[in-house]
Amino acid sequence: MADSSFRAPHLFDDDVEAMRQNPVPRPHAIVRPTVQAEAEAAHWKLNGDIEGCKTRGCFDLVKPTLSEYDAFDEAMRCLGCADAPCGHSCPAHIDVRAFVRAVSRHNYYEAAHVIYSDNPLGWTCSLLCSTSHQCRGGCNLNRLGKPIDIASIQQIACENFQKMRIPQVRPPVSTNPAFAQKITLIGAGPASLSCATYLARLGYTDVTILEKDATAGGIVSSEIPSFRIPNEVVQAEVRMVQELGVKIEYHKALGQEGRTLTSLKEAGSKAIFLGVGLPEPFSLPVFQNAPANVMTSKSFLRSVSFASKFSQGTLPQLHGHVLILGGGDVAFDSAKTAFRCGADRVTLAFREDIPQMPASWEEHYEGLRMKCDFLGNALPKSLVVADGKCTAVVMEMHNWQRQQGLYTEAETLTLNCSHVIVAFGAQLRDAAFLEPLTLARGRLPVNNQTMQSTQDPMIFAGGDLAGSHSIVEAVNDGKTAAWNMHCMLQRLGGGVAPLPDPSNPTMPRLHTVVDDVDVSVDLMGLHFPNPFGLSSAPPVTSVGMIKRAFAEGWGFAVTKTLCPDEMMVTNVSPRIVRDSTSNHHGPNQAGFMNIELLTEKSELYWVEGIRELKRDYPSHIVICSIMAPYEEKAWKRLAIRMAECGSDALELNLSCPHTGQKGTGMLAGQSPVAVREITRWVRDVVSIPVITKLTPNITAPLRLLPDLTVRLVPPATDISELAQAAMEGGAHAVTAINTVQSLVTVNPDATGWPNVGGLTAYGGLSGNAIRPIAYKCISMISRRCPSLPILGCGGIDSAETAIGMVHTGASVIQITSAIQDHCYAIVSELVAGTKYYLYSQAREDLRTQWNGQTPAREASAQGPLFTAPLTIPKLATQVARVVPRISIVPKMPLQEQKCAHLNPDTCLHCGKCYMSCNDTGYQSIRFNPDTHLPEFHDETCMGCALCFSVCPSGSISMVPKPVPHLVSRGIPNHAVPYPFLAKEDVLREKMTGVKAPAPLMPRTGEEHTAASHAPAH
Repeated sequence: MADSSFRAPHLFDDDVEAMRQNPVPRPHAIVRPTVQAEAEAAHWKLNGDIEGCKTRGCFDLVKPTLSEYDAFDEAMRCLGCADAPCGHSCPAHIDVRAFVRAVSRHNYYEAAHVIYSDNPLGWTCSLLCSTSHQCRGGCNLNRLGKPIDIASIQQIACENFQKMRIPQVRPPVSTNPAFAQKITLIGAGPASLSCATYLARLGYTDVTILEKDATAGGIVSSEIPSFRIPNEVVQAEVRMVQELGVKIEYHKALGQEGRTLTSLKEAGSKAIFLGVGLPEPFSLPVFQNAPANVMTSKSFLRSVSFASKFSQGTLPQLHGHVLILGGGDVAFDSAKTAFRCGADRVTLAFREDIPQMPASWEEHYEGLRMKCDFLGNALPKSLVVADGKCTAVVMEMHNWQRQQGLYTEAETLTLNCSHVIVAFGAQLRDAAFLEPLTLARGRLPVNNQTMQSTQDPMIFAGGDLAGSHSIVEAVNDGKTAAWNMHCMLQRLGGGVAPLPDPSNPTMPRLHTVVDDVDVSVDLMGLHFPNPFGLSSAPPVTSVGMIKRAFAEGWGFAVTKTLCPDEMMVTNVSPRIVRDSTSNHHGPNQAGFMNIELLTEKSELYWVEGIRELKRDYPSHIVICSIMAPYEEKAWKRLAIRMAECGSDALELNLSCPHTGQKGTGMLAGQSPVAVREITRWVRDVVSIPVITKLTPNITAPLRLLPDLTVRLVPPATDISELAQAAMEGGAHAVTAINTVQSLVTVNPDATGWPNVGGLTAYGGLSGNAIRPIAYKCISMISRRCPSLPILGCGGIDSAETAIGMVHTGASVIQITSAIQDHCYAIVSELVAGTKYYLYSQAREDLRTQWNGQTPAREASAQGPLFTAPLTIPKLATQVARVVPRISIVPKMPLQEQKCAHLNPDTCLHCGKCYMSCNDTGYQSIRFNPDTHLPEFHDETCMGCALCFSVCPSGSISMVPKPVPHLVSRGIPNHAVPYPFLAKEDVLREKMTGVKAPAPLMPRTGEEHTAASHAPAH
């Protein structure tokens, strides 16, 4: 009979009040008065407009860097398109597809490397580009209505790269005298900074920029307010230019102190680049001798920029209604700045129809959100002046498209105002300093293919002066000019053959000390250029495919598994399908399942193909994968033939899960006896390395195929037993793992997928879905056979996951599914990320304070570059580092108790943590009904980390528990601190031989605060 003395209120019931916000199925429809619904909608509304007047005095960055979680989620949406339109739409032609994918793999170094290789002002452009007209406008996801936010992804990549403080490597000084020629650039704006960067990367050693102001950056520094781009962004990228040896001389303007184009030539300049911009505002006669409260956008924004960025001067004091004349991006900058300087209301008046205004979509939308007023079809006719101030502007209304007849011609409208800002663009009124050059329609005539002046071949120009309309176009002008200047200087200055071809630009990319890190691997007597290769699968279907992969940077390849000609196969179709757990189509699949068999090509094809591969790519490793029936003669004949044709090594396929022929593949590979015997057969007849490919599918083969003519002994109990057998058979290494046998899809009509004539089959699951299995299997092999090299395979799609596999015991990595998900080009991310990892291991700050490539909180882009000498470890030193740390649960220290800590500043208020803790945890989280902010309770938190795992914003971290860890036994007065659980101590000590840990002591207030700010694990 049950003891009722233990019954107490709520002893076996959850706290109903605490569960009130937990979702439950609705038993009936909800009745709620509209007035209540409206009040609740207002309470929870998050997408409200930002009234401009509420930004008064605030110059904080309006486009803060995305959180790492947001950047990752946005980057994961990218399709990775072929011939990606986003890259074509970028004026600087950045490989957008590549850097977005790198961010989706947490590889900020590679992302920034891609960006800065084609745009030396990548961080600047991420904040200032009108991407709706450029890269984002070309995104194929526009067809679905939501393109990738490319600029924000570029922003976090560049910012994190700057925080790494990695120095560039200057090209070695050339003995070619042409590289010593003097080059002068006028103006330190975006065009000149870009041109100088590429000239320095090409190897020119005497490159000087003359700047009239006290700071570099051009209008980015002097006219764009700090809430759009902080000064530290510009200075970080100016530093990168100077790091390459480019000299910047300040307070040296062309046309002053006798400094002219002619004098520069006489002083030895062999080429001159003009990046002076358009320094004067464009205006209309109506504004001549206007009152002081009528300003140009140039004077207004310049005064604001110098006051907000450099604390020089004071901010303009505005009030009341500010009228902005103009409809371009600068006019919208002026409008947003006017609010910050005190305006109560801002109106933009312009001559175009509103749909045709020249401003970008982003600026237009931001203006609407800030409650700006718009007046289209309006031209200023006259000013109304009273007491020395402009109190109104008379606007004459015109039909931008006359057939619409919106206005009667010469109709006027008077707009009262407190201030007027004229934003009609810029011009170069006095071009005397450019003599002997002359302007045409306010611009310097240049060949738009080379940016070379049509009046003087020694002079190049870019940016506003040459007719470009944006920062990124100016950057591209500088890059274009640098290449064509290089071609001219080499041709005329005694360059050494072969001279550069103007029609075939080969501009150097960004080069840092990380790029010089050696990631080669010496294994089995072979030298692998890098640790990444193609596994025996569809990416190596033909020799031509392997050639393309080698050309793109892969270090080695394992051929498609070859069998004796008498076993020639023909594949069924369809045979390669996505893993159904992904729940989406497109890239970034969780995995693939295939029922593809071996190569359909003959022995002779691969014999001749391997010979050609080794002839064309002698430094790359070619491993031939072979399979034969469980017959000694067949294995030996095939092994000898493929060794004689030039293969660097042989991989014995004892792991294919669906061959089904005479003891082939995993049917033999599950037996330690067969693995040992086949490996020995091959080792006896070849002198090149032999690699045995192991199966993770440890099952009883006779139950699968009762008609199997070759009876095998019972299978192994785990994969490490197979590895031991391979080593005993003489294997130089093993490959682990092959695909995991699976049935991925069962449709509602009881058919499977793939469906071949109404039938399906157990296929091989690959990709990210099997990575945990691969990690486990490789670590087990490494623990049991520590001297046996492992070629890791299974679920690697990034440098980050590849390093994880190295830590489990793999020396080199084979990849298939990630290529199927994207393409061969992923190798650049893999190699660059591995180089960065090894570099970071040599730097204590990156190794101990950063989490991979996630910056430490205190990391700054303003710190000095890290130039101290380093000893970079080899990849081999990282192999199997995690293996000694793999234990069993009873041996884990109970005193290391954690609890969850919430960062309320980044919390999304979604309640996922609350729901998971309620329904699958310990009900230790409460949910504020008014704010929806979770409330964590250290006393009842058991530290399971489920909330940490389901949080979509990374706002939860696991920190040392600041209070004694109380284990609830379910009965009152039976909840006691761990150290007093004597029975558990005794049991655990018997199992592990480890004595109970010291008692947990409550933390002080200071310790509690420190624990709350500890980094996430």
